Amino acid sequence: MTTFATLSTVLLLSLSLSLRVYGHVAAWHKGMYCLNGTVPGEDNGNNNNPVVPMFKMKKEDWWMHHFDKCDEFPPAPGDFLELPANGNLTVEFATNRAFTSLSYDGKKAGTFPGPLKNNLKDNEFGVTKAGEVPKCITDPNIHTENETMASGTAFAISYQSDLKKVTPENLVVFTVLYHSPWERLATYQVPNLPACPPGGCHCAWGWVPNGCGEPNMYMMPYKCNVTGTPSSLSLAPAKPAVWCEDAPGNCTQGAKQMIFWNQLEGDNIEVEGKDLSGSPRSPAYNNKLGFKNGAQTDIFLAPPAETPQSQPPQSQLPQSQPPQSQPPQSQPPQSLPTQSLPLQSQPPQSLPSQSQPPQAQTQTAPSSTQTPSMTTIRLSTGLTASLTTSTVTPTSTTTVTGTLPAAGVPSDAASSAQNSALAHTRACSLVELLVAVTLLVVLL
Repeated sequence: MTTFATLSTVLLLSLSLSLRVYGHVAAWHKGMYCLNGTVPGEDNGNNNNPVVPMFKMKKEDWWMHHFDKCDEFPPAPGDFLELPANGNLTVEFATNRAFTSLSYDGKKAGTFPGPLKNNLKDNEFGVTKAGEVPKCITDPNIHTENETMASGTAFAISYQSDLKKVTPENLVVFTVLYHSPWERLATYQVPNLPACPPGGCHCAWGWVPNGCGEPNMYMMPYKCNVTGTPSSLSLAPAKPAVWCEDAPGNCTQGAKQMIFWNQLEGDNIEVEGKDLSGSPRSPAYNNKLGFKNGAQTDIFLAPPAETPQSQPPQSQLPQSQPPQSQPPQSQPPQSLPTQSLPLQSQPPQSLPSQSQPPQAQTQTAPSSTQTPSMTTIRLSTGLTASLTTSTVTPTSTTTVTGTLPAAGVPSDAASSAQNSALAHTRACSLVELLVAVTLLVVLL
């Protein structure tokens, strides 16, 4: 009797393990949590923990596959689900790690998520023969009758490096693959996602089967990272999707949450009635909830409006123009008054016995705040004319300095002749000074 009971227990355990091995599907990648199983220090090549679905669980249990501690076994350091911005990512659908390239050197990996039974060929999988009624595919168990009826799967991303900080609102669905799971290799399109923080992002894979079994759901966590040339736009907060198959205008627009359904708590959608095909409504990652196939490009926040550059009022500040010389016709040259030069109208005075430094005769226009430039002309009579200019807006400044030749001390006997010659010389010098000033003003 004891032997029979023991044998029965072994058979039941074997059957249970067999069902778990071939039971359900997960998206396998080296960046996933609990890739090696949930036993510390063990690398289980026959691992099937990730494929177990969630049904009627508390949120603390179903969220990120916590009920079997899968969320406590992160991938190896440096292993990420890489998301090429504007590119593609490929994962492997399988009912067990053994049927992927991540185990047994890929020797057990085939075209579909698990081995086909009864010598079924690949081109016969999911095909209903003439005269037969379509049947649910149970081996491998992918909850569908054929590829067309496969409900669709999705990946979502959260820009949180700490898995505990991921929430339904910051976990945004960014890509959807209609008619999946089906074949083992599955490729998703990636939109132009922004870069992840230094510690990477967290992603999750989701699937809600449509019929052919228990109405459960799947959710698996991954460490992920955006590669390529990321966008600068941030993702909008995610909102729950709503049933909109019969009213597309009612679909949730923009960033959407993953589907959380048929749990004891934490659901974000409720459905009732029939869909357009007459079957009971079942939420899924397809057009019934407003998810388009491929990259979700409506998940970004709008770029900030461009702020007009501050401009000074035109009435307060003049337009910035390069300095320009004033045209000659706008400022005609002014003649220097002869009465301002005493040497022309007064006879020379008695000079001291020692020679004095030459005196300068000047005519000065309004002063300028700019650093002046100087132009010097030496005349034939020994007169030196210096022109100092500074051009600013709106005024121009010109300073002319003339230096007369020094006069010696005449003797008593020749004073009359020398005075006459000196007066003539200074008169000539004055004329040349006036000519030089006029010429320089015209040139400016």
